[in-house]
Amino acid sequence: MRFGIRNLAALAALIVVQAASTKEFVWRIGPTVIGRLKVPTGFRVELHSYGEGILTTLRYPDGAYIVLQCGGMFRIPMFQNAERALKSSTELESKTIRLGRFADSELLWREDNYKPGEVSGERAGILALYPPNVAYDKVPPARRAEFDGALDSFEREVEKTGEGGR
Repeated sequence: MRFGIRNLAALAALIVVQAASTKEFVWRIGPTVIGRLKVPTGFRVELHSYGEGILTTLRYPDGAYIVLQCGGMFRIPMFQNAERALKSSTELESKTIRLGRFADSELLWREDNYKPGEVSGERAGILALYPPNVAYDKVPPARRAEFDGALDSFEREVEKTGEGGR
């Protein structure tokens, strides 16, 4: 019994440390909230507007990064080159999840490509027409759970509010 209590205490301490090492990131394009996700702390934000959309990158000191993309005229899947080996692809109702690793290292990548939702109303907004894509890249295996947790925590604002038109 004593062994079980120690393990339980260690697990509780691990959960507290993991909770403290994440931060809610609110992903915005101007005043419009695209979504929210709980990401590992210690990142710097880079924004790149490419005309038809926006690319937000959260960069970490170890070289890992999270990519948030919304808009048109962007190649999907995002990670499709010879250095990235695809390990699995899973089709879900709301998104496609692709997992892989770099061909010459143990670094991991994942991308979640969301599918367009039901659009009601006369005009659809950009969030309904161009669903978001969230991904991580160059993640060491020891940090995979942190980054999987970040992508798994993503909540699309358009789905929460039911907004699809203007």
